[in-house]
Amino acid sequence: MTAFHTYEQITELINASITLTARVTVRLHIVEHPGNFIFNVDIIAPSGNNTYPISESSEYGHAYALAEDFYIRLAYLYETNDLVRIFEEIKHERAGEPLPPLSDKKKVETIKVVNLDKSTTSDVESTDNATVPTKRKNNTVNSKPFVPKKRASSSEIQELLKGFDFPATRGMPEIYIGKRNRLYLKGVFRSALGIEPQSRIIIGYRPIDNAFAIVKPEAVGDNPEAQAAGYFVSLRYDVTAAKMFKQYNLDRYEGQTYYFDKASSDASVAIFRRY
Repeated sequence: MTAFHTYEQITELINASITLTARVTVRLHIVEHPGNFIFNVDIIAPSGNNTYPISESSEYGHAYALAEDFYIRLAYLYETNDLVRIFEEIKHERAGEPLPPLSDKKKVETIKVVNLDKSTTSDVESTDNATVPTKRKNNTVNSKPFVPKKRASSSEIQELLKGFDFPATRGMPEIYIGKRNRLYLKGVFRSALGIEPQSRIIIGYRPIDNAFAIVKPEAVGDNPEAQAAGYFVSLRYDVTAAKMFKQYNLDRYEGQTYYFDKASSDASVAIFRRY
């Protein structure tokens, strides 16, 4: 039977691995087994590399949500500690497959690009930022170009999709109350709400039902009170809101998660509540 570790046990193991001469790296990954998924934490230290199982689930989405929550808690705990690096990407591999080595370099792949007009192919190096041709070779291409059908109208698309549900692949947006006056924006904030890192948002709080509102600045118009409540989203999708924490004593809710109320929200306003 697998012995699972708690968050407190993992932080104790990380702290015990820290030395004054080398950095400790923590990597989160999900291992796919027949019928279930196990979420693990790797602690990579000068004394050796060790893997600790945290939890298991029959669904990948649930395992990923647990791993994402675990990452956020570790990230804000060690964000000021230069000797601990929390690896941001949550890896997913199948049982028996070794994890790839850690690297800060961008992955470079060689792919084939087919030019149907000139009947040539190109070897291309693809990185995260650009696709740059490196050389060309003359090869005959015998395929015909694909000609798409006429684009369906919006009403036709809605009719085709009637009855379909669209579950989010990484969970709905959530707000996590962290330490040091921070609100962590979890889940699919970019795709669901169009909120990007380094963008400005308006944040409101309603004490009567302990609810948050995240509003796009253009939605509040010239309302001076709302415009004064603007915050910038960091690259890690967190917001520092010291005045709000002090005014409403939000430290008492540290560690709690507020969930997206889809029924009360629209494209410009997102409401988050405790359930």
